[in-house]
Amino acid sequence: FCLWPSAYTNYSVKSSSWRDGNGDVLRELANAARDEGVDLGFYMSPYDLHDPRYGLNTTYNEYFMSQLHELFTNYGRISEIWIDGGIPTTPPMDFKLDAWFGLAHQLQNNIIVRSNVGPDVRWVGNVDGVGGSTSWSMINVTAKGLSVADRNTSLLQAGDPHGVFWQPSECDVSIRPWWFWSADQHPKNVSSLLSLYYSTVGRNCVFLLNVPPNSTGLLSEEDVDVLLKFKGVIDSIFSINVGALANVTASSVRGEMFRPSNVLTNDIEMYWAPAEGQTKGTLQLTLDSPVIFNVVKMQEAIGLGQRVMNYRVNVWKDGRWSPFSNGTTIGYKKLDLSLCTVSTEAVQLVIDQARGDPLIASFTLHMDKISAQESCS
Repeated sequence: FCLWPSAYTNYSVKSSSWRDGNGDVLRELANAARDEGVDLGFYMSPYDLHDPRYGLNTTYNEYFMSQLHELFTNYGRISEIWIDGGIPTTPPMDFKLDAWFGLAHQLQNNIIVRSNVGPDVRWVGNVDGVGGSTSWSMINVTAKGLSVADRNTSLLQAGDPHGVFWQPSECDVSIRPWWFWSADQHPKNVSSLLSLYYSTVGRNCVFLLNVPPNSTGLLSEEDVDVLLKFKGVIDSIFSINVGALANVTASSVRGEMFRPSNVLTNDIEMYWAPAEGQTKGTLQLTLDSPVIFNVVKMQEAIGLGQRVMNYRVNVWKDGRWSPFSNGTTIGYKKLDLSLCTVSTEAVQLVIDQARGDPLIASFTLHMDKISAQESCS
C-alpha cells in the first residue's frame, strides 16, 4: 500500500478517506524533516503481490522503476533508499537491480542504496542489531551469487577481505519489540541500546534504529526520553579519553607525518603508519600514573581502505603484559568492551596480521560506568 498518491496504482492513499483522498504521507514527512534539518530516507519493498503485474518480469520492473522515479523526483533530497529483501521465491521475478540502482544514483547523486546486494550498504543478515565479530566493509556480490532476496547470513555479516565492492553492513533493529508502535509495548532501555551500539557501531557497522511513530503520527514521549538518555550516555563515555595524556610509541614509524601520537588526535585523517612494507606492528600507550577504563576504541584510516586482519590489546599488570581483548577486523570503528574495569599505566595494540601496512587513526581508552562491573582479579 503506497503512502503517496502514485500515478501508477490505485492501491495508495488517494483511494483512502484520509484527507479526502488528497493526502500524501511522504510529502508531510519530507516537509517536516526539511524543517528540522533531518535527512530523509524511504523504505521500498519490491514485493507487491497485490499488483497483477508481479511475476511479469519486464512489465513489473517498468512499474517499479516508475514508482522509484516518483520517489526520487517529488520529495527533494533523499539520503537513503532501503530496498527490502524479504521476498518469497514464488512467483519468480527477475529484478533488474542494475537499472534500479542506476536510476537512484542518476536522480539522487548522493543517495545511499541499501539492499542485500548493496550497492552502497548491505543488510547485516539479521534484524537483531548484531554485526559480525569479523566485519569487512568489502564483499564479492557477483562472485558469491548474492541476490536481493539472499539470506547468506554468514557472508553478509563477515563480508570478504578480498571483496571488490565497498558495502559496509547496516544493522536494522527496532527500539520496540517490533517495527510498529503499539500502546501495550514499550521501548528498549538505555542499557539495551548501549549493548546494541557495541554490537553494531562497535563492529564496523552502521546502526539503523527504527523508532516508529504512534497513532498520532508523532514519536512516543517515552521513546524520545530513552533516545535522549542514550545519547547522553554515549557522549559521557566517548567524550573522555582517559589515556589522552599518554606517551605513544610504536614498533616502527614511517615518518614524522605518521607519528604514533596521531592516534590520540580524534581525527580520522591523521594516523600512525609503520615502516613501509610492515604488515605487523605495535602501538603502546604509557602513562605517568594508572588510569581506569573498560572500553578500548580503535579506528583505521578508513579512507585508505580496511586492512587489519588480526589484533590483540594487552594491559600491563603485575609486571607483565596481560590480555584485555583480541579480534580480527577493526575498520572504521571497533569498540572492545570488558565487563571488568582495568587499572593500568600501559596499554598495547598489537597488529598480528594485515592486508597491507596497518594505518591506525585512533587508539583510545574510555570508561563505561553502565556496563562496568567491579575490577576483576
